[in-house]
Amino acid sequence: MAAASPAKSKIDHQIDVAMRLHLDGQLKQAQKQYARILKKAPGNSRILSLMGGLLLQTGDYQKAAEYLRRACAKNVADADLPYNLGLALYHLQQYEIALNAFREAVQMNPRHDRAHYMMATTFLEWDKKRFRSEALNAYLRDVEINDRLESLVVIAELLQDQGKNEEARGVAKQILAKDPGHEIGLFVLAKTLIAENYDKALVDIKYAEPIIKAGNLILKLHPGSWRGHHVIAEALAMIGENDLSLEHYRKVNEIVPGYAISRTNTGILLLRRGHLREGWEEISHRKHHGAEIYGMHTDILDRCPAPFWEGQLTAGSRLLIASEQGIGDQIMHSQMLRELLDAGVSVSMTCTDKIV
Repeated sequence: MAAASPAKSKIDHQIDVAMRLHLDGQLKQAQKQYARILKKAPGNSRILSLMGGLLLQTGDYQKAAEYLRRACAKNVADADLPYNLGLALYHLQQYEIALNAFREAVQMNPRHDRAHYMMATTFLEWDKKRFRSEALNAYLRDVEINDRLESLVVIAELLQDQGKNEEARGVAKQILAKDPGHEIGLFVLAKTLIAENYDKALVDIKYAEPIIKAGNLILKLHPGSWRGHHVIAEALAMIGENDLSLEHYRKVNEIVPGYAISRTNTGILLLRRGHLREGWEEISHRKHHGAEIYGMHTDILDRCPAPFWEGQLTAGSRLLIASEQGIGDQIMHSQMLRELLDAGVSVSMTCTDKIV
């Protein structure tokens, strides 16, 4: 066996000393040492990896990516190198390239501790609507390997968003088996019950009771949680307790003013009580939880350069009206176009194909 060269042994010793500084949290001193060593051994994959990891740790993602790319080129066997590169690129919001790096890490090590998790997270950050299925599959793979609670939580939320209530409830129960008081586990459990109970022709108090219990448990374990108030509000509205429901919705709106579903539901309850001005103001938030619930193609509308209509009836002006809800609603709403047409407004209206 050939003996290591003195120069190589000296470099390795210097790297070990710098690593100890790094591990002790003396990051500035470690970085200086790494930089000195790199001048002597610019192609050393170990020091390139360590410098990249340190810069990743300090938030200098651009420089971290540069060093980690060089390390990946020198060492094609260490799955942590493309994984760390993927992290740097993720923080730089270079999502497509980050995904390629995470895929490379998974190819090297199919059971990598966090590569599947970060791949899923990157899909959601990049474009949740477009890559929801890819993200779900990556989270499911991560759970197979690591049984990670964080992945189970996102899986439950994604399944619930897709209306897969039974599957979502099953995952929520897995979460609660690990952590009986987990806020999102309790929330998803309650939300799936709410979704299924809304399908019933008549909703009995007994169906609302477990939802309200879940909401109260959330508030007991997580004081100030908007999720607890939200599920209680939905359950109360379901059985006609509108005044009590409105109290809880208003608490949700205080905690998370931008939560569109709660603001919309608040508007519906206010309109039922005859508070028209306040009700219409609140229900206008429905636009922000868009196409999947109300049929409005909000992404396209948001790209429209025209300003929102302020109610003026100006002859010769042009107005785009976006329909929403079901066919019956769209037919009913279209009756109100006559006033605009009589005033000389040129109207274009979106609607379902069946109405066309």
